[in-house]
Amino acid sequence: PGMTAVDKYLSYNGLLLPTVAHSPGSLRYAERFQFVEDDVVAVTYPKSGDPLSVSPVAAGDPLLAAAAPPREALLPPSASAGFAVCCSKFRCHFSMALQGKYILYKGLIVPRETHSAESLKYAEEFKTRDDDVFAVTYPKSGQKDRAPSRASLLFLSGTEPPPERGAGRITPGTARGTASPCTTWMQEILPLVLSGGDLSSVQNQPNWDRVPWLEETRAALVLEGRPSPRAMVTHLPLPLMPASFFKAKPKVIYVTRNPKDVVVSSFHFHQMASFLDDPGTFDEFLDKFLAGEVLFGKWTDHVKSWRSPEVQDRILYITYEEMLEDLRGAVLKFSQFLGKELGEETLTHIAEQCSFSNMKQNKMSNYSLVPTEFMDTSKSHFLRKGVAGDWKNYFSPEQEARFLAVYREEMKGVDFKSSWDEN
Repeated sequence: PGMTAVDKYLSYNGLLLPTVAHSPGSLRYAERFQFVEDDVVAVTYPKSGDPLSVSPVAAGDPLLAAAAPPREALLPPSASAGFAVCCSKFRCHFSMALQGKYILYKGLIVPRETHSAESLKYAEEFKTRDDDVFAVTYPKSGQKDRAPSRASLLFLSGTEPPPERGAGRITPGTARGTASPCTTWMQEILPLVLSGGDLSSVQNQPNWDRVPWLEETRAALVLEGRPSPRAMVTHLPLPLMPASFFKAKPKVIYVTRNPKDVVVSSFHFHQMASFLDDPGTFDEFLDKFLAGEVLFGKWTDHVKSWRSPEVQDRILYITYEEMLEDLRGAVLKFSQFLGKELGEETLTHIAEQCSFSNMKQNKMSNYSLVPTEFMDTSKSHFLRKGVAGDWKNYFSPEQEARFLAVYREEMKGVDFKSSWDEN
């Protein structure tokens, strides 16, 4: 209603195309699309039997056979030139994004509730400062495919966003993220280290504002006017960091966690977060995780991307398990890495403030400020146990063997050793 002929169509190389299914960004993407040898392309003139031509490819898959927006959406962009995209990923991206809860961004699926075209564009164009501090983690995120709903796929490749949906949009008082325990911990520790132990840095401002996610909707609101040094977190793999990140040389703290515990934590998070899909059974969720059919892709791809020589001169690697074992020692490592001289009393003070029990009581850190319609803590607490090895209570011997087979194959030849490799 109210659309003019100009609004409804755009001209592209002499062709007239409907704006409801095309944009300058999607057409630029099509021009640059990199085919691989096993791709299959169905070509028709409009209204010449597109559903019939694609049905054999679906091979009985109800998600591919279901009524849907134009199947150009089956061609997702790669995260980088070196990442191949296989046919199974086409199906994965298509069905998830159709549910309306997700955005497909350069080959990664991100939750629509906490990301937008503007926030992702802001991250791409972000002006990094030399003294910025990034805490990087893989999120505890993933989702189970379901039958598609009426929502459509949003490709983000320089396009303008569609009209906002009225319900469920993020507001200043209802910020939510896809944080892992590692992320939440760093959102507590970094302000205290950078401020020399000033408790007001974590008591007067919620963690999503004090240390925002670079790629999420709150970043542009809180980072621009903030004095240096700025602290922020991100779940992005290295190839998707802004160009300025590689020029400015900020400090990076990369926190990893036993991926088997990540699966369990992700599973519980999806049970409580209404803005994500239902995880299904644990076995179903494990299959999705191993296939990388989860938010932000494969855990192994994320970890390997951040082992790049490009960042080796300015990155500190630490594990969640190391922080659990010796939090005070971890705080000391962070302070030395960031060039902050902290006294013995201050180190102890920060470690006590950042203990799991204290964080669980801090309403600025435990996500209790988030309305229950977005996070149902009756199903699972955001900060659950604060332990390592909880995976042993969930994995069957067969599931552990399946996990290890995939993990060892994908991490073969990678210079990455951790305590969980032998456990």
